[in-house]
Amino acid sequence: MPFKYPHYTKKYSKANTFNIIYYTLAKAEYYSSNGQPSKALADAQSALSMSMELNDSMVISDANQTLSNIYLALNKNQQALDYAIQSVNYANTFQSSKSVSYTHLRAHETRGNLV
Repeated sequence: MPFKYPHYTKKYSKANTFNIIYYTLAKAEYYSSNGQPSKALADAQSALSMSMELNDSMVISDANQTLSNIYLALNKNQQALDYAIQSVNYANTFQSSKSVSYTHLRAHETRGNLV
């Protein structure tokens, strides 16, 4: 099933969309750790938006976790807590609904090696 996101002009498969989201999250983490919080927040919010459109609870959980980490680094504890709670809620939904795809596992592996 093709996926079309407004920021991109061509259609992507679901696997490619996962790659785009996790690449965007990796960039957000990079910006956050290199003192560029506005870029970090913009990328993480973009990834969350794409995740919501994709409607995959584990990807949404990961985007929320990244936002939580960014807000924690900015000492915005309430926002960090809010996103952390959302992350846990979506992760619990995911674990009760389906197994992890190979693409999802590879995305985590790649993201972990980038940062």
